[in-house]
Amino acid sequence: MALPSLGQDSWSLLRVFFFQLFLLPSLPPASGTGGQGPMPRVKYHAGDGHRALSFFQQKGLRDFDTLLLSDDGNTLYVGAREAVLALNIQNPGIPRLKNMIPWPASERKKTECAFKKKSNETQCFNFIRVLVSYNATHLYACGTFAFSPACTFIELQDSLLLPILIDKVMDGKGQSPFDPVHKHTAVLVDGMLYSGTMNNFLGSEPILMRTLGSQPVLKTDIFLRWLHADASF
Repeated sequence: MALPSLGQDSWSLLRVFFFQLFLLPSLPPASGTGGQGPMPRVKYHAGDGHRALSFFQQKGLRDFDTLLLSDDGNTLYVGAREAVLALNIQNPGIPRLKNMIPWPASERKKTECAFKKKSNETQCFNFIRVLVSYNATHLYACGTFAFSPACTFIELQDSLLLPILIDKVMDGKGQSPFDPVHKHTAVLVDGMLYSGTMNNFLGSEPILMRTLGSQPVLKTDIFLRWLHADASF
């Protein structure tokens, strides 16, 4: 999927290859396959009429970087820059915007970000980096929040996103990167979030972390230094 890069104009396109949402990896290859990696269950060649490509654009929005498909396959949740969207993808053609909620970094955090010599035109925003389904009624989202990572629960009502409450926003350090260009990964298993990202402002402290759920927070110890400073998640 081709996604807009940081800093493109506000008419950046979200190119959603819907067929890719269903390309689930197969089981690990059997012995004798020469170590070949996981293969897609479905494959389309370039030019195949079944390879559907749809476009979505929304004025004022950019950096559509994080995608989450609903369990029923009818809604695509999208984490963008300072916003989360719900798109109706039930019918072929252009995905339809169901609703959108803003989640900007606070003015105080943006000011602090600029004071630390980061760009207030391309960096000091809230780039959504984690978007997972927590349960039937809530999503869990994390963003860079102007180089001050933050997370929150987003309530759902009939697959629509309800507004984020400021007092429900919590520290997201170790779950989302500080810098929008830093690599990251996150997966929710049995109500617990396992994440890998950079744990400091400079991007020199990689970390693996377990949060949420009933178990205590668990994370790698930076002093052990078994994760290299240039780790890529």
